[in-house]
Amino acid sequence: ELNLMLVALLRSIGIEAEPVLTSTRSHGKLLTQHPIFDQFNYMLVRAKLDGKYLLIDMGNKMRPMGYPAVKALNYKGWVIHDDYSHEWIDLNMELTQNIIAFSGQIENGKLVGKLRTRANGYEGVNNRTAYSNEREGQYWEERLTNYVGVAAISDFKVENYEDTEKWFQNEFDVALEEQVLDNDDYLYISPVVYSDIKENPFKSERRYYPIDYPYQFSDQYVFELAIPAGYEVDQLPEAVRFILPSKGGEFKFSASEVNGKIQLHSRFKLTQVRFQPYE
Repeated sequence: ELNLMLVALLRSIGIEAEPVLTSTRSHGKLLTQHPIFDQFNYMLVRAKLDGKYLLIDMGNKMRPMGYPAVKALNYKGWVIHDDYSHEWIDLNMELTQNIIAFSGQIENGKLVGKLRTRANGYEGVNNRTAYSNEREGQYWEERLTNYVGVAAISDFKVENYEDTEKWFQNEFDVALEEQVLDNDDYLYISPVVYSDIKENPFKSERRYYPIDYPYQFSDQYVFELAIPAGYEVDQLPEAVRFILPSKGGEFKFSASEVNGKIQLHSRFKLTQVRFQPYE
């Protein structure tokens, strides 16, 4: 109903707007050969602004313009024109990006420093929603604790909470108790303080169904650690780079020692959102 009212509102001020029927992801795959009414259970708005088409979906102020609800990202939409003609369109979203950067040192056997995060698109929606419920940053403390163990945060700050067209940013001090192991003359450091992926979700040796992501995304992680006085680097992880055969995804990781600091960088990018079992 909100989206239908939006169509009427936009038309009343001279903006081209059309309803787009689609199916939520849980409702089933759309059959594009025949637009059977029962297969549609959701409606979006396609508006033409500054010569470009934009998909709009009312109902959540955390979502920026052009980002429908994730449940509506089901590949296709059926546009109904003023003259009652129609056409199928692809529901392709821009790349959602998430960047996490840690910079710090080792103090009293703990990994301490500053964590900065930037997110746009659907990751920005997720972080804004979490922040709206926990304004002191408890959601980040919970995430870190679940991922690495005992964690404490302080001096929590955010930027661009209300301006959804900009990257949503978090910055805070953090102390992690279980990332450093002191073993005689060696320090063993676990450098990944947080990731959305904790383990491989694809455990089956054979796959009988497709893998289906709602949108393309990029996760970046940056780590910088001051080498403690009296220590030198003995071993760093090897650099790796993996690219899917279709070039629909990439993972790369590098580690180096620069000016008395250990620097690591990783990126996981997925631009292909559906994979058939044979892939």
